[in-house]
Amino acid sequence: MKVVLRSTSLKAKSPKRAFYNLAIIKITDGYLVRKESGAGSKVLHREAWFRETHEEASKLYEKILREKTNPKRRSPRKYIVVSQNSGSLSCSL
Repeated sequence: MKVVLRSTSLKAKSPKRAFYNLAIIKITDGYLVRKESGAGSKVLHREAWFRETHEEASKLYEKILREKTNPKRRSPRKYIVVSQNSGSLSCSL
């Protein structure tokens, strides 16, 4: 069973309503930091990074979150946090 330990949803003020979802997921052998991004209600890209420890996964999660929400980032898409959850939620990937 996979357990979502933390998740954040971001939105950008963009004509296509860009979004970015980020999560830390506990799996048997370690942790996944998983992202989904897209526009409107359509997921256009999924990616996941494996980390052996929760600390390593949290560091990557925080780094990505900082980069996406940095108001001085070079990209024209400036993301804001619309929801955050922490705790244990079961999921099927």
